[in-house]
Amino acid sequence: MQTAAKKPKKQRNKKAYIEQKISMDQGASLGLGINQLSDLISAAQQMIREFASWQIKNVGFSTEEAEQRAKSSVSQRDIQRVFTLATFFQKDYSEKVAQSPARSVVDIDLIRRAVLVALGIVYYLRLDTRYREQFCKRINEKEFGTGRTPFLTVFQYEIDTFVDKLHLPRGIAKTNALKENLFATVVCTVCRIPLIIVGAPGSSKTLSFNLTLTNLKGAESKKKTFRVVERFPALDPH
Repeated sequence: MQTAAKKPKKQRNKKAYIEQKISMDQGASLGLGINQLSDLISAAQQMIREFASWQIKNVGFSTEEAEQRAKSSVSQRDIQRVFTLATFFQKDYSEKVAQSPARSVVDIDLIRRAVLVALGIVYYLRLDTRYREQFCKRINEKEFGTGRTPFLTVFQYEIDTFVDKLHLPRGIAKTNALKENLFATVVCTVCRIPLIIVGAPGSSKTLSFNLTLTNLKGAESKKKTFRVVERFPALDPH
């Protein structure tokens, strides 16, 4: 008879720490079980460390030194950012929940969606194409529930829907790089989360920031969605 393989002690300790932080913080108010949230967050944290370690080894460091250096690729702040962003999106979806005749079902679905989008911003967007596919596969394996829409489908839908609400001058192509940068810039600005965008020249870094300034003008915003100052306060660049 075979028994399930146990996780290494360090991983169990990290997961226990995340569970403790969830139970103490506002993450518990998201409406999902502690185990569900901790499984997703700990899996994402572990993946980022693994990917970082692989990259560090590729430039000549030993396995041991690479693993040691990779530990700083994620931190407690990332866990807090997941809570902050998930809460932001859950509030954003609350109006749809209130209007639904099957409230309990939609509640869980929108909470799930909020958590997955938060994971996407905090962890997925920092990865290059080499690691994104692996990240999606492992999150889908960890993700709670069966027969659910895959992580990337949920995340990409949120990006597309959000960007469609923004005012973009004529002539600007909605490339994938622009949509990701613009989505992250607006959301992180509103949630007061530090954001660094890196990339080659012409990858829409400056453009995404300028478009954020154009859209976050409070009551004077061109799009109705962003005139709700309580949700999207005016951004003063000075």
